[in-house]
Amino acid sequence: MAPGVRADGAAGDWGGSSKGTDRTITKIPYSNNVNRGALTFPLIKIVAALADPTENITYVGLATVNGVQAQQIRIQPTFTSQDDPDGTFSLWGTVDYFIDASSFLLIKDQDTFYSPDNPADTHNRETYFTNYQALNGVVLPMSVSEQFSGQATWTLQITSVAFNTGLTSADFQLQ
Repeated sequence: MAPGVRADGAAGDWGGSSKGTDRTITKIPYSNNVNRGALTFPLIKIVAALADPTENITYVGLATVNGVQAQQIRIQPTFTSQDDPDGTFSLWGTVDYFIDASSFLLIKDQDTFYSPDNPADTHNRETYFTNYQALNGVVLPMSVSEQFSGQATWTLQITSVAFNTGLTSADFQLQ
């Protein structure tokens, strides 16, 4: 199955597009679209990878993230040799997760963006998860920030979280 039709939630098609401040539309290639999604709650992608036999999960080893010792885990999709003869699609879908060695909380994930004009021109995208708080028995990062090639791009500060607001058991009945 080709990457454009994988139903893994990471990419719905071969790419996407973005509109610049000058209103020009630029295509986002599949290589940079594949790891989009679940930026603030990557546990969804991790759980999906654990249940997917086509995902390769590898323990890379210990790493240091902002002075904290972390376990580095790599998740990489696999494809048939017919769909991915040179391993490019698999490489594009690779994400490294860094888990605090003492608290077991996710502190960073990292993937690579590839220039559409020159695939050898790569840039690391790192997402940091900090300020964890327990809310109704769920531990969540209250601060999420991104760096692209070492440059800070955005930070999300979460001030409140509500779970299952207004839901009833009827919402979970099969129709």
